[in-house]
Amino acid sequence: MVQKNSKNITDKNWCAALSYLFVGILWFALDDNMRKDSFVRFHAKQGLVLLIAVIALNMLSSLLPFLALVWWLLGLGLFVLGLLGFIFALDHKKKSIPILGSLAKNFKF
Repeated sequence: MVQKNSKNITDKNWCAALSYLFVGILWFALDDNMRKDSFVRFHAKQGLVLLIAVIALNMLSSLLPFLALVWWLLGLGLFVLGLLGFIFALDHKKKSIPILGSLAKNFKF
């Protein structure tokens, strides 16, 4: 008989993971216990930095449309970073996403 390795995905894991998709909406919808949780806060900060990077990329791509391939590749890279953060949160890992994760430590909220 084969035993499956089942992981218990808690509400904190889901809140942290969804912060990569709905940073602002999720943050204000959370109750106080989730907002004060260091794990959820860690991933919410990274999600916020990722959102700022996506907005900056969109602004730059509208100013310099002739670099469309570069913007597309950078956008793909940001998508991969968001997916990586989502997976880290579901696996309950407090691990920074590459490149942008170090910037998230500077946010105070």
